[in-house]
Amino acid sequence: MASILVTAGINKGDYYPLGAGSFTAGREASNTAQLLDDRISRSHLRIRFDRDNKAYVAADLNSSNGSMLNGKPLTAEGEALADGDELKLGDTALRFSVHDFPDKESALKHYKELRWFGEDQRQTMI
Repeated sequence: MASILVTAGINKGDYYPLGAGSFTAGREASNTAQLLDDRISRSHLRIRFDRDNKAYVAADLNSSNGSMLNGKPLTAEGEALADGDELKLGDTALRFSVHDFPDKESALKHYKELRWFGEDQRQTMI
């Protein structure tokens, strides 16, 4: 199954395996992923598996500040996700992967090797 890794924001490093059900993200504790970001709505984003199209679909839940998928606004109707897609909610970034990892450490290692985790953005201090 697929997974989500938080790559930026207060929750950076959080990892969520996705099942065939529904994944929600927002400030409320009732979400699958509670994201502690002031620019995120209580119920902000939903990802679900579309059995007919055999794809994960992300949709904005009419959030106050909206959601972005790879730099473009995400609609309430939703968009199919592909491996490596970035979802931006407020100051938080989520990375979607079709890979299933046995644990958080395996996911972090994979993302770091692919430079999805921001390490390539840092300036070298001399």
